[in-house]
Amino acid sequence: MVSQKSARKLVLAILGAVVLHSIKRWSASAEAESSATFSLPQAVRSAAAASMVASMLASSPALAEEDGLKSLESKLNERDQGIERLTEEKLRPRMRLSEVEKLEREEIQTARSAERLKEKQIAAEEQKAKERAKEMERKEKAQIEKEEKQAKDKIQSELEATKANIQKKEKQAVEEARRVERDEKKAAREMEKQALQAKTDKDRLAAEEASETAFNAATEKAEKAILEAQSISEEELTKALEKAEDARTAAAEKAELLEKAAVEKFETALSQAAETAERAEKDAVFEEEAVEQAVVETVDAIEKEDLLEENQLLEKAKVALSAGWTFAAPLVIPGIFIALYAVLASFSAPPPEPCLGAESEETRKMMGRQERPKTSKANMDPWNDEKKRMAAVGSGAMAVAAVLMSSGPVSGFVSPSSAKLTSRSVQRMAEGAKAQTTPEQSSKPSTFGRATLAQGAVAAVAVAAVRRRSVGCLAKKASKVIRLATKAKSSKITGADPLHVIISGAGVGGLLLAKALSKEPTIKVTLLEQASSFQRFGGPIQLASNALSTIRDIDEGLFEELMKRFTFTGYRRNGLVDALRSEWYCTFDAMKDAADLFDLPYTGVVDRPDLQEIMLKAIPAGCLSNSQKVSRYEVLPNNEGVKVFTQDGKEYQGDVLIGADGIWSATRAQMWNEDQKGPNSGCTYSGYIVFAGETIYKPEDYFDVGYKVYMGPKRYFVTSDVGRGRIQWYAFVAVAEGEEVPSDPLEKREYVKAAFQGWSPQIADLLDATPANTVEDRSLYDRPPSLFKSWAKGPVALLGDACHAMMPNLGQGGGQAMEDAHCILQKLKDLTDRSQVPDALQDYYRSRILRASAVQGLSRLASDILLGTFTFPWKPEEGLSAPYGKGRGDVSYESVVVNYLKYILPATFTGQFTFLYSFHPFKWTKDEVQKLVEEVMDRHKIEAHDAWQRRQQAVEKGEVEKFEEECRQESFFALVAQVAGGIDQK
Repeated sequence: MVSQKSARKLVLAILGAVVLHSIKRWSASAEAESSATFSLPQAVRSAAAASMVASMLASSPALAEEDGLKSLESKLNERDQGIERLTEEKLRPRMRLSEVEKLEREEIQTARSAERLKEKQIAAEEQKAKERAKEMERKEKAQIEKEEKQAKDKIQSELEATKANIQKKEKQAVEEARRVERDEKKAAREMEKQALQAKTDKDRLAAEEASETAFNAATEKAEKAILEAQSISEEELTKALEKAEDARTAAAEKAELLEKAAVEKFETALSQAAETAERAEKDAVFEEEAVEQAVVETVDAIEKEDLLEENQLLEKAKVALSAGWTFAAPLVIPGIFIALYAVLASFSAPPPEPCLGAESEETRKMMGRQERPKTSKANMDPWNDEKKRMAAVGSGAMAVAAVLMSSGPVSGFVSPSSAKLTSRSVQRMAEGAKAQTTPEQSSKPSTFGRATLAQGAVAAVAVAAVRRRSVGCLAKKASKVIRLATKAKSSKITGADPLHVIISGAGVGGLLLAKALSKEPTIKVTLLEQASSFQRFGGPIQLASNALSTIRDIDEGLFEELMKRFTFTGYRRNGLVDALRSEWYCTFDAMKDAADLFDLPYTGVVDRPDLQEIMLKAIPAGCLSNSQKVSRYEVLPNNEGVKVFTQDGKEYQGDVLIGADGIWSATRAQMWNEDQKGPNSGCTYSGYIVFAGETIYKPEDYFDVGYKVYMGPKRYFVTSDVGRGRIQWYAFVAVAEGEEVPSDPLEKREYVKAAFQGWSPQIADLLDATPANTVEDRSLYDRPPSLFKSWAKGPVALLGDACHAMMPNLGQGGGQAMEDAHCILQKLKDLTDRSQVPDALQDYYRSRILRASAVQGLSRLASDILLGTFTFPWKPEEGLSAPYGKGRGDVSYESVVVNYLKYILPATFTGQFTFLYSFHPFKWTKDEVQKLVEEVMDRHKIEAHDAWQRRQQAVEKGEVEKFEEECRQESFFALVAQVAGGIDQK
């Protein structure tokens, strides 16, 4: 771990270098600036750097404000600044009275303008309050009418049921009476039959009389029972009607009381709104009067000041200078000592080691390479021994003199004109990007100078002002109160009714999030991917130690499958190479040291298709839906979730939408009200294009080196071991807006060779060995940190490149997307109610914004430094001459700084990688890491030798072209171009 004292020295050294660089840029003449051959969108890049500075200063994310509030804040700030200026003018008693009066009028006018805007804001708030009260009254009346109707319907239904029941009972009583009558009459008839059978007339007559009596009694009894049943039914029906009428009356009275209460509530709300507006207007008037009084009093004080205040001015100036020196001394003095340390360290430092990056002659023959062209070796030692010693003694003085002598930007390598490369060309930048840069801006080179420093200070002040004001906190509290006031019935999250999360985009971040969430029993996942089916495309992707720890923490099986196809590079030799002399410039030992500090596996690479295939197999069946390109979404009210619409007309409804749909995200465009692509999308062109290719290659240092960065002016070249005997390369070339590059693969390769002509022959050898049809290119875009735009809004949130697209220099794009997925999992897995989703997603944004912004800033800063500052280093033993021509190792400000910077960079890299790897949710033991690396790299060596042997056999059989075609995969760059093209067509 780096000590606090060392860290402080490192920060002070960096600040000192920035200050020196700024002084040098300020001293550059306008003619030198206008003659530069390279330009970047200065304003956009500088604003992004300023945003990065602001992200470091902010301790909590600032909330975005409405336009009216921003304007009001601006006016109030202008007013406060005006009062401060007037107060400062007390120190200038000789100021002309007319100027004081003019300043007084301007400040009073500013105060009144701010007051008018505030009055409009108050009136608008009052109108909104009245409209809300009216809407609430309307809803309450509608609810009362609905409840009254429901009550009456219920009463009527109960009455109908009662009637039906009474009628049913009456019918049953009549049927019972008829049955009894039938039974008794039947008995009477039996008696009559018996009478007929009587032997004597007397008995027969008596039986007939008894039968007739029984028959008549049955009839009377039945009629009596029927009459009694009808009487009972009439009584019960009368009671039911009376009860229903009473219930109707009660419901009407209740509705009348509720309506009266609603009217009273509405009148109270209107009265409160009017009172609030009246109080606000009174406060505003009082404040305006106070401001005008303060301005008048200040002007009076200025007029009454005498010459004694000049002494106070001198005294204050003395105090200010003393305070300034107190602040600057801790920055300047350590910076001087660090610079001296770098110069002194250069005397005792061992000579740089040669960088082995090419195939030996024997290997070249076995692999079927063409013979290297014979070139004359440049004179690297033009001085004799005596002059060399003199140069070494005077190197420190030359370093100081270079700062004073250098009057313009370094003369770097100039890209060959497109006219020299007869090819079919395509425009690489969006046409709309030109609208953001004026002709004056486009003619100036990109520098880390005045604009960056000034805008960084402005951004810092803006963050401080936002933190000082409580508008953001008030807005947050108000939104929470509104949500609670309008909250519908809580919707619990259970295993039977899980939280439904829709993920747009099946990139590495979306796939890992789908895997993580699908393991939770209370979460259901739907993954929407625009591709029609899984296809193998793209080259290797770097996964740093923090990304590996994140994957392992989410799923052990997924990590184990990844290791079967992984290649570790971080524990080997990695670093910067002097591309002019093919020597190691500075190594990245901090990558290994930082991983060992946290007991993490080392950074490495895996083929993107392999990684995607592993993740696809890991997610549950039925989770992924292909050919579903999300076009827009609709947030449903009352925490009912979100409805997602795809381009082919399908609809999906869920509780959460995660936009993991890349840098040209449709989800982000709707959330932030931006264009999906183009000048108004918020994505800025980085200033350079990256070309890429890979080939089976066997350099002498294949198993000893992970990756190398060949550095030089306005461009750099990266090579990396990517497993299975292959080397992948990236060529980052600074290309101004409007410049064309070839579209034909063969011409692309020739373009890259021309761009790096005169650099290390290892680059030319690797390019010659690369099949032309594997060379692809794409323009690089990124975004500034979104400090004032949350990644979450309601049930919708963004992930990965959709919200924090960054430059590829640190290899953290995929890793940060995986960290996003891990954070979202932590925020969603313990939710118990759907109403908690918006706050959980906002917590996700607040938890990630500072780290993601810092990584964005470091990635952009690394690319700017490599392009704008790094050049071929000057070597004291070579003297003042330029052994390779103007701008090729001659003494200048940049070349001297780059020469001595290598003694300071190790500490910088240590701090950088320690910060990057500080996020590691899963931690191994040292023995586990060592065993894992041994298993992976043993497999790596076997696969590499097998690939080289197959290449050699193809050479012997004369089937090299067939072998290369079999090894070729469709480029990831090509797919990115297709997606971007689809957006343009839309």
